[in-house]
Formats: sequence, structure tokens, C-alpha cells
Amino acid sequence: MIAKSINLIPEAPIAAMVDLAAHAEDLGFDRCWVYDEGLATRDLYVTLSAIATATSRMQLGPGITNPYTRHPAQTAAAIASIDELSGGRGFLGIGAGGSLTLDPLGIKQQRP
Repeated sequence: MIAKSINLIPEAPIAAMVDLAAHAEDLGFDRCWVYDEGLATRDLYVTLSAIATATSRMQLGPGITNPYTRHPAQTAAAIASIDELSGGRGFLGIGAGGSLTLDPLGIKQQRP
């Protein structure tokens, strides 16, 4: 069976993101990705923590997190915390970052 995922951009209040994720879980979705757009949205890991407390089955993780703005050790600690808080449902999505975060910070993407 193909897993069903929901991708959330945390632009709305965190409570609204929690409601969407819980509703998606009720509808049978298996995985919830939350975008890491830094300055343009709510914090990724705060949002995932709130979702973890309101869901019980779906996997939770960043879709994607940004290694240009988050040190790998910080990312490891954050996703380990999400995994602990959610009872083993955390996962990690990592990528090269996007202009919504990098441009306002003046970070030049040298390579992926």
C-alpha cells in the first residue's frame, strides 16, 4: 500500500497546523511533513512538537530542513527530541535550502 502524506507550510497559527495534522491522521494519512522556511513561517520544530502531542500514529518530520541555517548537531538533537516526544514517529528530511530562508539572511548557496 502506498503511504499517504500531508505537507504543511507553517504560515498559519500553530494551533491551525495541529488541527490540520490531526484531521489528516483521522483521515488515514501516514506521514506529516512540515516545511522549514525559517524567517517566513513559524518554527519547524515547535510546530512538529505541537503536532506530536495531538497525534498518535502518523510519522512526523521536516520536509525539508535546511543545513545552511541549522547546524547538523542542532538538527540531530531536534529530530531526536521529536522522535522521543512522538513515541518513535520522527523522521528526517534534509535538503539544500531555499530562497525564502537564505536570501533574507544573506546566505549564498555555494553547492547543494
